[in-house]
Amino acid sequence: MVRLMKLQPWRLLAALLMTASPAAAAVTYTFDTDTAGGAFTSCCGGAGVSAAHDGAGGVLLTAGGGWSGQVAEWTLWDNSATDTPSDASVMAEIDAILANGGGVSFDVTVFTDEQVFSAAPGWFEVVFTSNGGGSGFHTETNSVALPTAPGGSATTTVTFPIVNGVGVDNDGVAEYTPGDSYRTFFVGLNNDGAAVQTATVHIDNIRFAALPVPEPGTLCLLAFGAAAVTFRRRR
Repeated sequence: MVRLMKLQPWRLLAALLMTASPAAAAVTYTFDTDTAGGAFTSCCGGAGVSAAHDGAGGVLLTAGGGWSGQVAEWTLWDNSATDTPSDASVMAEIDAILANGGGVSFDVTVFTDEQVFSAAPGWFEVVFTSNGGGSGFHTETNSVALPTAPGGSATTTVTFPIVNGVGVDNDGVAEYTPGDSYRTFFVGLNNDGAAVQTATVHIDNIRFAALPVPEPGTLCLLAFGAAAVTFRRRR
């Protein structure tokens, strides 16, 4: 105890924070061998749309110019024939996110030589759509980096918090509710149709991750640490 009191305040709090619970066990679609998880389908929306495993550890999305917001769909729970989720691990992680905070992230890689442009596009975006029986259907867009050099590539990590609520387009978060009667999500593309004839991206590491929850013992230690810092400052 005496040794703790002699620590500088910031060192004491840092030592106590290191005793916090480890991060929650996130669920990640790595696409190492296939499209993985849920019930994957090449979906809908726009001309020239396709989605398939790229043979190199990712999902290849292709679409024509303009809006193709739902190129690929993962059905986590459709509630059509059974109450058993088709991807129970992600369903459970989303429930944990709704209770404790967290979100979804994924990597988007663009290769210069796979694009067909007539001019530099004014915008080039990836689209994430959350869809739930209680939360509704809504889309979020995020710009991704475009390489320009022949043979070049660029990777952007896209992240959206997930919150409990009814879907609102382009509010910066994805939304589900604990009472959803079904859950799906989509990944698609949106770009400058005047400049883009064919857009192609590779999606990898779709990750759902809840924030860690400190154990009661850790909360007690943090409270003690704060009190000790206050006591030291008053002295």
